Amino acid sequence: MNVSTKGIKPFTSWCVEHAQYLLIAVCVAMTITETLFFPPAGVVTFFLVAAHVLAIILISRQPIVCCNIIFLTFAICCLIPDDGGPSFLWGTWLALGYVGLRIESLWGMFYPSAVALVRIWRFDADGVAVNEYFMLILVMFFAYFIGKMLAWKELAAQFKQNKLRYEELSQHVEYLRKENAVASRIHDSVAGNLAYMAILLDSVILDAEKTKTFDEKEIRGVRALVVETLDAVRDVVDLMNDGKTKSAQTDNMSLSGLWVVGEQGDSFLRELGFHGKTRIMIKDSTDLDDAFSREVLSLIHELYTNIAVHGSPGGEYRLIVFWDDDNLIHVDQVNDVSSKNLFLDKPRSGNGLLLHIKWIESIGGFVKSSSEKGAWQFHARFPVVMSEDSTEPV
Repeated sequence: MNVSTKGIKPFTSWCVEHAQYLLIAVCVAMTITETLFFPPAGVVTFFLVAAHVLAIILISRQPIVCCNIIFLTFAICCLIPDDGGPSFLWGTWLALGYVGLRIESLWGMFYPSAVALVRIWRFDADGVAVNEYFMLILVMFFAYFIGKMLAWKELAAQFKQNKLRYEELSQHVEYLRKENAVASRIHDSVAGNLAYMAILLDSVILDAEKTKTFDEKEIRGVRALVVETLDAVRDVVDLMNDGKTKSAQTDNMSLSGLWVVGEQGDSFLRELGFHGKTRIMIKDSTDLDDAFSREVLSLIHELYTNIAVHGSPGGEYRLIVFWDDDNLIHVDQVNDVSSKNLFLDKPRSGNGLLLHIKWIESIGGFVKSSSEKGAWQFHARFPVVMSEDSTEPV
């Protein structure tokens, strides 16, 4: 004969999920059955039985309150001289299991100990030998530790779930870190490079009376900026496609690249008619955090762009970057302020230098800027972040 097993697995799953309700139903049924076979001899016992059964029914809704009612009715019935009524053991065992499950502190051991002492007192008063009720007392502690074991299992499952959630959050934070790094780079590259190209083109247009044309060096410079900007745009595309940045410029960064940025910045400003010099005095360290190095390079790049856009053409500027003995990096810049912007229709995002200032403050640094007597000054001081530190750009 073929026996269908189609409904076995769903039924088992239902039993596991509703085990507490099945246990409550069993305890209520057994207590009522005992009451029918051993009816209470007094009115007080009858009301205690009613309160006991009602507490068992409601134990899943108010566990601690109902457990206390169950233990109280059990203790009172052990103390009053009434030979009738149920044993109250089924509800007491269930309540001990709930106590072990719900009470995390060691104070939970008070319940099985108190219940056992009351029951032992009653057995001694009735003249029952210890060997006849010893196992019954052990079952009370056993019921408590079953609940405690389920609580530990639930705690382990919660810990595992929290660990998975932490890993997911860590992956999300890492993605945001990459996203912020690429966003900073795309802003500096696109805004700075395109601003330079626009200013250069404006210069050619305004100087048309001299019939100035692009020479080979200028054309190569503009082409290099276009390629660099396209590379930054590719980083954004890569990030949107698979969450990874593939540009080599975002890896293995080092502050040694500041000298290159300084030479390019001076050359860039010199072509626009500015007079000035960049001084870089830093240590060549390979232990720096990559994100930290990227932020410093990006900051200097942004300062050159600001000089080009807001500075006075033909005016002077100074930019000094140095690493002191207290592992602090100082960035000092001053330039003449122009009454006429070189790039009047430049879109203003408000996120250029402000993003760098927020990052400097986030790692415990200090920024001060001022504009007075036709000069704009910028001073920043911030701690060096080594590779073992975990500080990331904000």
